[in-house]
Amino acid sequence: MKFDFKIKKAFSKLVFELLQFKHKFYNPARLQTFDLDDDSINDKKNLPMVLEYARETLDYMKKKYGTHNVYQGYHFLSHANVMQEQFDILDPVVKRIIRGKELNHSEEFEFIEIIDEKNISDKSYEEVVAEINGTYNDEYFTSMYIMVRKLLENLLYDCLKKYYNADVDKYYNTPKGQHQGFGTLIGNFNDMIRETRFKTDVGDIEQRFIDLLKEFQEKGNKDAHSLFNLPHQDFIEERKGKINNLIKKLDWILQKL
Repeated sequence: MKFDFKIKKAFSKLVFELLQFKHKFYNPARLQTFDLDDDSINDKKNLPMVLEYARETLDYMKKKYGTHNVYQGYHFLSHANVMQEQFDILDPVVKRIIRGKELNHSEEFEFIEIIDEKNISDKSYEEVVAEINGTYNDEYFTSMYIMVRKLLENLLYDCLKKYYNADVDKYYNTPKGQHQGFGTLIGNFNDMIRETRFKTDVGDIEQRFIDLLKEFQEKGNKDAHSLFNLPHQDFIEERKGKINNLIKKLDWILQKL
């Protein structure tokens, strides 16, 4: 199992808290479930066991000391909250590891989530982002890919609508009663960011963002007759960072317009 930065950071913070508590207060005889030395706790390969160890440590802290107590400068509530935060981040990872072993999956997941919801300020997109991440975790990779592409399409539509306003044809196909197609939206967006008014109001937009949009467009054209037989998981995972940067940039443009 490979871990992205968010997971590695959560694991490191959890391990730090566990070892600090263990060395300061913990009597090994109290918990018989685990025989973990410091090196074992630090090993990501032991994540399921470390997380169970963290669960029992939190229970032990609450029963033995009470989370509102302070002892020798150690504020139990504060440290328990930090442990719980990291536990909540890591718990879905462990469940997926266990599920993969039970189902004998050959597929490896690269990340715990595909889209970071913090990259979009518009709360109306929260449900869409949650669904994208849910389809990824549930291995519905074709649905995930389609929804990511649709999210980008909607953000382009919002940008064009806010900028052009009355010039409806830039973003809406009136005869068909629907959004312009993805390719048309990309082309019009590309024209928009080159306009003097846009550059004055917003600034210059790097070509790499247009290039990524065109990658999605080209892949969509290739997938038209074989949508369910292509590696959508790899396509999205390999571009996760770029996709999140693009979403963040489109959201930023919307705020500036």
